[in-house]
Amino acid sequence: MRVLLDIKDSNALHLLEVLKSLPYVKTKTISDEKALLMEDIK
Repeated sequence: MRVLLDIKDSNALHLLEVLKSLPYVKTKTISDEKALLMEDIK
């Protein structure tokens, strides 16, 4: 399953650290432009 999250910058670093600590979660940061393009395609 893939999930795209929209998180304020001030909270993103903390959440990314939590997600990275989970062995069953892979994280990948994408640019704002790519995220908007993905939303438009949907």
